[in-house]
This record gives sequence, structure tokens and C-alpha cells, in this order.
Amino acid sequence: MRLFAAIIGLLIFSGCKKENKGSDGNSPKQAYSIDLTGSYSPTSGNNTAMVIRVQNDGKILVLGYQWFIRLEQDGVTIDNTFNPVSELASSAKVKSFELQNDGKIIVFGSFVLSNGRTAIIRLNSDGSIDNSFNIPALNFNYSTAMGTGIRAIKLLGNGKMIVAGQFEYGSLPTTYGIDIARLNTDQSVDNSFSSPIGYGDTYGITNILLLENGNFLLAGYGAIQLKDGLNYNVVRINADGVYDPSFIWGGNGGSVIVGDMKELPDGKILIGGSLNITFANSLTRINPNGDIDNSFNAYGFNETLESLLVSSDNNILLGFNPNANLPTESQYLNLISSTGIQDTTFHLDLINASVWCLVNIDDSTILAGGNFTLNNKNYAVIRLKKR
Repeated sequence: MRLFAAIIGLLIFSGCKKENKGSDGNSPKQAYSIDLTGSYSPTSGNNTAMVIRVQNDGKILVLGYQWFIRLEQDGVTIDNTFNPVSELASSAKVKSFELQNDGKIIVFGSFVLSNGRTAIIRLNSDGSIDNSFNIPALNFNYSTAMGTGIRAIKLLGNGKMIVAGQFEYGSLPTTYGIDIARLNTDQSVDNSFSSPIGYGDTYGITNILLLENGNFLLAGYGAIQLKDGLNYNVVRINADGVYDPSFIWGGNGGSVIVGDMKELPDGKILIGGSLNITFANSLTRINPNGDIDNSFNAYGFNETLESLLVSSDNNILLGFNPNANLPTESQYLNLISSTGIQDTTFHLDLINASVWCLVNIDDSTILAGGNFTLNNKNYAVIRLKKR
């Protein structure tokens, strides 16, 4: 009986192992497959999807280049009950948006609407303007290398929000700081939060990462110049806005662009972009104190990384915006292990253009946003299913 059981176990094991092979029996089976029945193809206009957010009810908000829609849970049917003001939806100056838990939508960028609202606006769940949302007392009229406006927002659990970009405080002394502020629930400036950013900073914050302990990481295009004259590419600040000098990362000036950041369960941070680091141009992992984690080996990528996604099995999907017209789809979307080892068998023929965003639907489903082509048909959002 034991011999019989062992033989059966060996057969089962062999069958499972064979399931990891491709149809030719040799190449490894792909970790993800494309579900075109759940992928969205616009019928007109620019097909590029830049930002994707999933609502609590499973519907999918997609901000494209000069378009803004909501899809049903199937990922292809447009929800016609969502009608954002056309002046806003068609503006190329809308940078991104965030979802509140109540279904309202914070939209931000460098736009100026005909009703006088500037840089930030809140929409009701149907897309109409929420007139109870007040314009914050921030000055968007001073000159910077990147223009003015809001480029990143992080919503806090207490109803407040952190906003960052290129602006100064309109009602506080100029010594108070620039480029990052905390807003109260009524959108007034929270004076208990002071900006660590000094004047003369010619670049801008485009990324805010809220850490588990309530502190923040700030990063973006180029170095961040602090009030004390120090320059770093990623800055950590405490919940009150005070700079944390125990965290030091970067110093490569304007040549560094941070596209995305993710905190891992152990407190380490993934940083992706165009990092200008000799051994890790696109992606690195840093320890909680800012030191580079040399046990992470993602050194083989040289393009600008725009989006990061850590899957439920701790593997990492990387979405790139290539710096050149590259020949293979492997330059645009890659899969690596939790230690940074590239899965060289991972290829999806549809991924032949920049991947601007990656979003989890559930443990087995991911949405990728960009402008993709298959069989002469364009897709703005594709659905990937884990095998």
C-alpha cells in the first residue's frame, strides 16, 4: 500500500509540474494571461489611460489623456451615470485623482476652470462639482521651472489631506515654506503642519508615500531642496511636516525622477523611476533608514519606471515608459521576484507601449493602463489574470 501511495503521489507531483510548462512542454507557463473580454478599448480620441482607481463597489474610474470615464465591474461597459464636467474631463492639465471612502473624487492638476476653481476640485460620485468643497488658501501664481499646481495628494483617515506640487502658502509668512501643505476637513490650511521645503527649489514633488507609522516620504522630479539648504531626492517628514534627518537617500540632483514608491511589510521601500544610480537605474530597495538594500538585485533595467505593483505572492510587476523605441514587449512590463530576480519567461505580446499604472482588483486580477495594441485594435486598459 505504501508503494502504491508513493507511485500515485509521484504521478500527481509530475502532473502538477507539467502544468507549469507551456504548450510545447518546454517553456515555463506564464504567470499571467490577458483577458481581452475584460479589457477596455476606447472608440475614439487618445487611447492612453494614465490613472486607474477602483471604487468600493467594484466600478473602475479611468483618467485618460483628456478623457475621464467610469467602467462597470466588467471593465468594458461605460457607466453613463458618471458625467464629469466636460471642461475638466477634456483638460490635459488634469494630472490625477483620488477616491474618498464616500465615493467622492478629488481631482487635481494645474487647470483653471471658467468658474474660477484652480488646481483642485471635488466631484460627487456622479461627476458633478461638489460646491461644498472650498478652494484652499494657496498661491499658485509664483514662478517655478515646472509651472504651478498640485501634483500629488494623499488622503488621511481623519478626513484631512496632504497636497504637494508647486505653490506657496497664501495666508502665512513666506518663511513657512512651499510645495506641501496639509488641509483640514473644510479645506483650510492646517497651520500645525509646516513645509520643510525651502525657496529656490526649482523642481517639484510628484509622489507622496504615507508610511505605516504616519510619517511621509516625498519624492518627484529632481532633488528636493530643504529650508536648511540640503538637497535629497527622497525626503522623509514626520506627521507634523518636520524633516526627519535620520533618513537620507539620494543627492543626484535634477537627473533623478521618481515614478512610484511602495512600502513593504518589513518597512523597506521600493523606489522606481529614472534613478541615475550606476547599478540600479530603474529600481532599488532601501532600508528604513534610507540605506540601499544590497540584497535586492533588480539591476538589469535601464528604462524609466512609472508604476509598481506588489502582488499577493510578493512578486513585483514593473511598468515602464521606455526612453527609446524598443523592439520587444519585455521592455514595458516585467515581473520580478521579491529579491529582485527577473522572470525572463514573462512576456505578454499585448504590452507594447508604456505602462502608466498598475492596479490590483483582487488576488488574481490586475489592471494595467496605457495605450496597447493587439491585432490592430487599441486598448487603454487591459485585464491580467493570474494563472
